[in-house]
Amino acid sequence: MSLRTYDRLTAALALLTALTACTGEEEVGSTSDTASGGGSASATSDAASTSDASDGATSTSAAATGGASDSASTSAASTTTDSGGETTAAPGTTTTGAETTGTSATAATAATTRGCEVDCDLPLLEFDGQDDRVTVAEHAAIDAIGLGPFTFEAWVRGVEDEQNAHPQIMSNRLQHAVGFTFGFHNQWGGSAHKIPYVQLGGINWIDYPGQPHLLDGAWHHFVARRDGTALTYFADGVEVITLNLPEVYSLTSDHPLWIGHDFGNLGSTAFDGVLAEVRLWSVARSDAEIAANMDVVLSGDEPGLLGSWRLRAGDGQIAADQTDAADGVLGTTVDADAEDPQWVAGDPPF
Repeated sequence: MSLRTYDRLTAALALLTALTACTGEEEVGSTSDTASGGGSASATSDAASTSDASDGATSTSAAATGGASDSASTSAASTTTDSGGETTAAPGTTTTGAETTGTSATAATAATTRGCEVDCDLPLLEFDGQDDRVTVAEHAAIDAIGLGPFTFEAWVRGVEDEQNAHPQIMSNRLQHAVGFTFGFHNQWGGSAHKIPYVQLGGINWIDYPGQPHLLDGAWHHFVARRDGTALTYFADGVEVITLNLPEVYSLTSDHPLWIGHDFGNLGSTAFDGVLAEVRLWSVARSDAEIAANMDVVLSGDEPGLLGSWRLRAGDGQIAADQTDAADGVLGTTVDADAEDPQWVAGDPPF
């Protein structure tokens, strides 16, 4: 090969690499209406991109701390109404008054081999992606969080292509804007994968840079933490983003807590796969506490722990709560029914 030919090939490869990098930036779910430093974070409708809305939740945007941008974006959110009647924000809009500051780490979400140390031979609880759930009828303590701080966490193992549009880890929603959801939202705004998120106040807080891919068939740990108006996501023990919400939204609902499904959107939210170590706290756990305890079996009497469902009992109809305050039942009742997830053999997350 002549030197001139080599130089031409090198230049062509460099151009192709640059074009590929630009294309990748556009498709990670950050918005087009961004301040300096990166994309802004926003929210969209429950179970819904603009073409896939389901229950009337409103799409707005919130700015993010944690790597999105160093200055506030203050453009008003524009909205459109889809064929289902839901209002959703057009991608690339942000809520007036939201702020963006700070930095964040990118979560490492590659599949890893995890070692088991405790109860390794106990079966796991597998959800069928159709109607399976665990019902926690005693939810007064959860409701008491109200406008206060919380930390949600869970280990999940599922395959994205086998999921419904918006598979949920847990939810206490009775109807739109009443209660919360904690799980995955369908692709939205150019995202490459389903988006780990929570819904609060009928708003899905989903549009943020660095969205981790947690439904790749391996075990992954996901956390959502609220402290005041700061909502922070963690993936596998690493902070992904902190969103500064415009207000504090209540968790209170008259509906029982469901693990693996959402009453507010029955047709699109059943989780397909295995859930374990689902925990709910009435405190904002520190970064260090989250990382140090994500793969540790709790005692059940930790300060602020409202519920800890290991989902490792191995048989029967009871999903035991380590705090002894809020045991769940498989399906809807203590009797076997069609909504029961199944105990299966498998490797636990730890």
